[in-house]
Amino acid sequence: MAADGSCPLNFALSGSNGRGDRCIGPNDTWTCPKGCVSTGDPALDCRHIDPGTHRCAGACDAANVSPGNTAGNTAEVAQDSSATVLVPLSDLPLGVKGSRVVGKSETAYQLACVNWYGAHMEMLVNNGLNVKGLEEIASFIVQLKAFNCVRLPYSLDSLNMSNEDIPDRFSALCHNPELQAATPLEIFDATVKALTDAGLLVVLNNHVFRRGWCCSFDDGEGLWYNEDFEESVWLHHLGFMSRRYKDNPRVVGFDIRNEIRSTAQAVPSWGTGRVESDWALAAAKGSRRVLQEDPDMLVIVSGLEYSMYLCRVPAYPLHLQPEFQSHIIYTSHEYDCYLSPPQFLQMRAVNASMFFLQCFFATSAALLLLMPLALMLCKPQAFGSRVGCCRGRTPRWMRCTVMVQVLAAVVWVALFHSLLFFLGRVVADPCGKTDFVASIIFGLLWLPGFCLSLRLPWLLLLQLLPPAVAADAPSQATAPPTPSTAPDSCTAEGRDAAVLGCDDAEMAELNESGCPERNSSCAEGDGIGMPVEVDELQPAVDAGEKSRRQVNRRKVFMLCLGMLFVSSINGSTILYLESYEAWSQHLDDRWGFLLQESRDESRVAAVWLGEFGTASDNLWWNHMMRYMSERPLAGWAYWPLNGEKRPGEQEDFGILEDDMRTVRHPWKLQDLQRLAKP
Repeated sequence: MAADGSCPLNFALSGSNGRGDRCIGPNDTWTCPKGCVSTGDPALDCRHIDPGTHRCAGACDAANVSPGNTAGNTAEVAQDSSATVLVPLSDLPLGVKGSRVVGKSETAYQLACVNWYGAHMEMLVNNGLNVKGLEEIASFIVQLKAFNCVRLPYSLDSLNMSNEDIPDRFSALCHNPELQAATPLEIFDATVKALTDAGLLVVLNNHVFRRGWCCSFDDGEGLWYNEDFEESVWLHHLGFMSRRYKDNPRVVGFDIRNEIRSTAQAVPSWGTGRVESDWALAAAKGSRRVLQEDPDMLVIVSGLEYSMYLCRVPAYPLHLQPEFQSHIIYTSHEYDCYLSPPQFLQMRAVNASMFFLQCFFATSAALLLLMPLALMLCKPQAFGSRVGCCRGRTPRWMRCTVMVQVLAAVVWVALFHSLLFFLGRVVADPCGKTDFVASIIFGLLWLPGFCLSLRLPWLLLLQLLPPAVAADAPSQATAPPTPSTAPDSCTAEGRDAAVLGCDDAEMAELNESGCPERNSSCAEGDGIGMPVEVDELQPAVDAGEKSRRQVNRRKVFMLCLGMLFVSSINGSTILYLESYEAWSQHLDDRWGFLLQESRDESRVAAVWLGEFGTASDNLWWNHMMRYMSERPLAGWAYWPLNGEKRPGEQEDFGILEDDMRTVRHPWKLQDLQRLAKP
């Protein structure tokens, strides 16, 4: 027995006979009980809806289905009831004025869009129609209070397909059974209608030729033509789609081709006049075809190389051609992984500076921790020698040129970080591909500074080691070497060589620190090679005084100052290169310059950020939000609305979860709501 209210008034519950329970009404009409949905499947009339996933499940069993709202509970959405982002129908069509989109009343609007994809994928229908009705989704987008339009990607090959080509269409359209007999193009029509009926604007987007995910170098989709689809086919379909939606005033824009980029066939250019590679020339043809069919349409033209670059627009400004004036909008795409050549080098600099600081502090900490072990192992008594093992093994040139080594490390590190900005701005083209030659130069310049800087902690350790002569071993103040084993320093030549390269200040320091060459037990004149007392060469001092004189304060100070400088300059580099000012300059170089005031009309144009997205509330996202709020953009389109990429595969960037009801990242929606406020 079904629960009360499972069937509408004047309808009676009927057994399933394997096709799912149904409600039979007058004149043999029927509908599905509450909690179930019509599938359109000839073998299964009604299926129940899983309350957890909102997906169609097995045959409807009204006795086990709780009647109620089969649409499920809509998640609460943080809203500002005073804000309205929808564009009134009375102010359409839209046009372009400078860098802004304006209505008939000259009111400026932002095309604050969200990408809702699926029609260009293998499924051939927009994601989410398996868990929610079209009208419900369109209404929910409005309720989000962040968007006034939707960018709808589609594939060219889907335009001629039948409903039989839709994989598992009964499940894909579970909540839209009226569409299960429709073709992909008819489903696309219904999607456009549902969105515009809800008051949303629509931007069409020719995403790919053949259905599937985009984008890569070798997918054959980087240009406006390929081996299977000639340019004429692309132009014909632009006219077909423009004509199809001409009578719907809320279909306001046409993004004529997605992410133009290099392929094995050609490297796209702008304004070169080469038919096979000049995207500006092809975009002019496409724009002309769109406007021939719908003179009110805004034409959106992709930048080069994954829509990253609009640098060449001033050389061939489509927006200034009389037939296109007030209609052309350029589009750029931005993701965290999109890096221009200067950004690529500077990212390497940030990584290199981080690596340096980690190594620098790890080395310093390790040497300080090892110092007690060095003090224990380097006692003179353990070796029966006047000279401590650690200090005795250090080459003389290193002891005499500490100042030079500090200066070398400081100067090289400062020079490298100064040249870094020169490399990033001059050697690496801000509007070109990554320059690997510049990367190699970068590495060669970085390595010497890295090595010199890492030596500073070691030099500091040497200065802090114990005295070379044991303070508590006066009986070893003399050394009676035999003539056969006497060191070279006990000859006049050896003594002269011992002080070679040391200036007066260094010699004084060597006297104070017990330099073995200066204090060797060598006599002058006829007594060369004879042992003498140390006291004959320098005044006797007590053990405490000698121990204190072993630490050269000037050298320690200079080493500490050098270490502080090289660590500070690396840290400062990280802070600057990750700052908003440095990041925004890269976007200005690539496309943001078109949004700045200029007397040159070719350098002022409307730019629409057609794709951007993230799954993390990170530094890039915060920079992006600030940049978009400070620049007079024509609008933007967040990627994507979807909760799923493909059935069963999560879309981490999605505004919604895969149930198309739950907001995935509330912080993201709140940021977009603030951005969309009039």
